[in-house]
Amino acid sequence: NAVSYDGDALWMHVVAGITGVDDRRGRVVPDLLLALVLVPVYGLVGVTVAGRLDLVSAAFGLSVALLGAGLGVSSVMNVLLPYPVPEPGGSPFSPPPGAAGIAIVAQSAASAGTLALSLPVILLARVAWSGSAWASWSVALLGVVIGASAAGLGTRVGARILDRRAPELLT
Repeated sequence: NAVSYDGDALWMHVVAGITGVDDRRGRVVPDLLLALVLVPVYGLVGVTVAGRLDLVSAAFGLSVALLGAGLGVSSVMNVLLPYPVPEPGGSPFSPPPGAAGIAIVAQSAASAGTLALSLPVILLARVAWSGSAWASWSVALLGVVIGASAAGLGTRVGARILDRRAPELLT
């Protein structure tokens, strides 16, 4: 729900003529930079703790698929279905009246979309978990393809929606 929390920043983007593509990419790049470090580290820690170093490639592919799908879906959802948030300076634990329902719908839809886009990778990761070496490497490849495609497509679609709805989002 980044757009709802932007306040003056969204107004400045619209007035300055920042395109939706630049806005969406500007929101995705910091997440990707952080993920460049965290995804490999957490994936390696996870398979080490589980005692399944044979799943390093599967853990990487699944993580990339979920990350890319989540970024793509959130790039669309926060301009398609923003929900009310507390005023600047207000308590984050006291949302405006009526915000809970739309927040639950928006967050559930985003979670379902992320899961749906990642489902082929999740199912293949289950095959890899059962000990299939070919599936583990296939998860890595498919995860990168699906993650990158979902993030790229979601960013472009979200950018088009933002360009079209910018005045409405300001209100």
